[in-house]
Amino acid sequence: MPAKFQFEDLYGDAFVIDASATVTYEELDVEPPVPGEYDIWAGNLPIQTQLTLDQPFKFIVSWMQSGSLCPDLRDDAYWEIEVLMEKMGVEEFELAESDRKINVDYVQKDGHIYLEEITINKRKVPAGVYRPLVMINLRKPSDDPAKPDSHMPVAGFAELPPIQFYED
Repeated sequence: MPAKFQFEDLYGDAFVIDASATVTYEELDVEPPVPGEYDIWAGNLPIQTQLTLDQPFKFIVSWMQSGSLCPDLRDDAYWEIEVLMEKMGVEEFELAESDRKINVDYVQKDGHIYLEEITINKRKVPAGVYRPLVMINLRKPSDDPAKPDSHMPVAGFAELPPIQFYED
């Protein structure tokens, strides 16, 4: 069963996000959900907790936005999705930003369903046990190119169970 995201409720029913994440073998094809079937799709992908080092894998994130504010948020906003993996034990590890982060254009539509993947190539993660966390933040571009983009008050995260990467 996928991990559910936790979002702070700042807007009540005016802007609601229902989201889940899973991790699976890269070879598995995932069909995008169709409108009205989000709940069915989200419950059908198990989390893989044992992966070999020579196997690409992917984090799959799906979310649906709903509420009266959906059409009114900035049309240049975007979702930033990031995967963090904390290695258990004595060594530290960090995926490169290009491997762990993607941006997705915001769609100004009530009931819009997103399905995104962050694919990690084989042997990018050393052997060990990791605790993954997936974050979603809604951001807007800065009006000043010298300043970083701003975070909008929509942020969530999902903690997945530990994953063991091992040599096959």
